[in-house]
Amino acid sequence: MTRRKVNTSRSDGFQRRGLHNERDARSYGYRVGNDSTPTRASSRPANAQDRHNVSRESSVSSKRKQLSNAPKRQKREPYLSTKGAQDGYPQSFAPSPYTDESKRRRKRKNLFSFFRGWFLKFLVVFALMLGIAAFIIYYPGFYITSFVIEGSEHVSSAEIMDSVDKAIGEHFIFGIGGSTAHWFGLRYGAMEKRIAERNPMLREVRVAFCFPSQVVIDVFEKTEVIALRLTDGYALLDRNFDVIRVISSPQFDLPILEGVRLLEAAEPGKPIAVEEPEELNSVLSITAAMIRQDDLDQTGGILLMDAVRKIRHDDKDAYYLFIPLEQGGEIRVKIKDNRLLQQKLALLAQLINTWQLKERGTGELDMTGERSVFKPDSAY
Repeated sequence: MTRRKVNTSRSDGFQRRGLHNERDARSYGYRVGNDSTPTRASSRPANAQDRHNVSRESSVSSKRKQLSNAPKRQKREPYLSTKGAQDGYPQSFAPSPYTDESKRRRKRKNLFSFFRGWFLKFLVVFALMLGIAAFIIYYPGFYITSFVIEGSEHVSSAEIMDSVDKAIGEHFIFGIGGSTAHWFGLRYGAMEKRIAERNPMLREVRVAFCFPSQVVIDVFEKTEVIALRLTDGYALLDRNFDVIRVISSPQFDLPILEGVRLLEAAEPGKPIAVEEPEELNSVLSITAAMIRQDDLDQTGGILLMDAVRKIRHDDKDAYYLFIPLEQGGEIRVKIKDNRLLQQKLALLAQLINTWQLKERGTGELDMTGERSVFKPDSAY
């Protein structure tokens, strides 16, 4: 039996197409064997494979057309500085920023930017201040339409308004000033001083503008603590021994100080001038102690400032407090200005409110020693 020699070389079919196995050869229509002529497969799976290859080739060609129709990307040229070209240098060359010329240019540029920034800021601030000034000048709420006086009891509103130099309809800004506190508080310093000088009864005066269109005058009157008997009336004194007012009749609820010698006539608004200033200091200390005792009393009974009507200085360092009785006469309380003063006045207030003192009638209660002793007038 003669054996037929089979050509096993596949170089004709596979090398021309770059095929590497039989499956690729069959997919492209090559017959594996001696015949390397490509033929279309007649089987049904081969037709399906051909249709798949055609569709794939058509999709590849359509993608190529899309890529060819797309706008071409322009190539970016390398960056070349124009700074050197402006200075006469090649375009690819820029001078060093550390040269003297570069430093001078940079300095001039920074200086120009600095002044330009500050100038713009100045314009903004100036425009803002101009707007605020125009608002204050033309807004109706800054023009005075009324005056309000608060805290006045003994001084009339007419007496206070006589010292006011502002009128209805004026702008509030005129007259404001004095100290720094007056400027920030919108207060009229000159007007405050003038009102206080013309009204000695006032301890403090505050005149300020209150938005809108109102001037508020707050007055604080001096507190009368004692009345000094004069030859033709009474001088009411405050804690600084300043004369608040001089009246002819005793229309007040204060103890009357008697037996004080004056060096000159009493004038409202001025300190009282006496021969012995220490005498006034002791009387003021006794009066302050009585006020303190009245503040501590919570029983609602008789107050010492209401019970004591007169105070007189003795020849020594003692003082007499005169307490009038309803049945006539009076009780004289002898007391000293020492460390036991507050304790003695507390005992005196207790005796007055328990009626133990007034039931004894007229007499003298000596409280200068450690023990208090009452001596009726009938014993003399």
